[in-house]
Amino acid sequence: MSTLNFQYQAFGFNLASDIPLPELSEKLLIAKEQNSISVVSGNYENWPSIEVSPHSTQCLQLAANEWRLALESIGWFRAAAGEQVLLSGKCSTLLKISFMLC
Repeated sequence: MSTLNFQYQAFGFNLASDIPLPELSEKLLIAKEQNSISVVSGNYENWPSIEVSPHSTQCLQLAANEWRLALESIGWFRAAAGEQVLLSGKCSTLLKISFMLC
């Protein structure tokens, strides 16, 4: 289990991360616990399999309460249950892309 040593705030959410996110500045956290998201790095090969939606594509997999994005030569990105973001690969680059998508 990762230790979430880095605390940030973005888009009205608390972000707790096991990697530094220099793209974000550390801020005072919002008091509401329900507005918390964890950002965790790891190996995508350890992620559980999912039953993908017929609307999925080669690089974007959609499932109930989860989606996964594979970016060639960059890495893998997974959002689960609306409260966890998992990164595998070049994490800092992935996070920059994810915030651009929001």
